[in-house]
Amino acid sequence: MAPARFFEAEKDVGPIEKGKFADMVLLDENPLENIRNVRKVQAVFSHGRYFARKDLDAILEGHPLK
Repeated sequence: MAPARFFEAEKDVGPIEKGKFADMVLLDENPLENIRNVRKVQAVFSHGRYFARKDLDAILEGHPLK
């Protein structure tokens, strides 16, 4: 949590906890077992929004989200 401490933002960011801001990528497999697993994205939480795999595919194809 050194970045949060450096920016004096520990009450708002850091570990995933209720009430804190979080951008998070959910993977299908463990990247510690194989670094290529970082390409197996199942979902993303960004700026308070949840993007399922189908949403991510639509974004990549250039389609607007509904």
